[in-house]
Amino acid sequence: MLSVLFSRETFKVEVNSDATNLAYRSTYLQLHTDLPYYEYTPGVILLHCIVQPESSGGESEVTDGLSVCDHLKKTDLDSYKTLSTVPVRWIDRGHDDGYSFHNIYDSPVICEDSYGNIKRINFSEHHRDSKCPVSIDKVHIWYDALEKFVKIAYNEKIINTFKMKPGDILTFDNHRVLHGRKGYQGSRLLIGGYLDWDLIKSRTRVLQSQLSNKINN
Repeated sequence: MLSVLFSRETFKVEVNSDATNLAYRSTYLQLHTDLPYYEYTPGVILLHCIVQPESSGGESEVTDGLSVCDHLKKTDLDSYKTLSTVPVRWIDRGHDDGYSFHNIYDSPVICEDSYGNIKRINFSEHHRDSKCPVSIDKVHIWYDALEKFVKIAYNEKIINTFKMKPGDILTFDNHRVLHGRKGYQGSRLLIGGYLDWDLIKSRTRVLQSQLSNKINN
């Protein structure tokens, strides 16, 4: 069962001059996670490629955010602590197909649980509020930490770049994987949807139980 957002299960990713989200432009889209401005976010994204420009451009970019965080923690613990403790204001305001919205959520880039394990990465430069989350004397510390995070994310040893073909479906963990897109010319259409990890795990347990019963019988 797909998650319902904006009163619909699926959404189109294509050029829309009226949209405020940069995903609906043909320009370069930086690495990001979806919906950082929501306290609750679906865990899994599905992107079904319908139309892709034949010329160059439109390539997808994906980076394992956990690998980025792990590398940052090992090489610069202070920067890791900065990004995992300082709350950032994520914001999305505008309208889409007659639906007006003004979403705000405050959280660090790296969200940890009570055991210190990473449970979610919030990162989207085009949804980060322009107001810096720290006092003026610590502004450079936060931005230095963010710059290091971004440099690691774009490291050629971590980032993967590829071009989807019509019919391909890209599925990934939105709490973990950063994704982006290179700019393009021409027509490009993806159909997107979200799934909840709770429903996925529940369905997995049911199928495991059914399979186990068949084997035992």
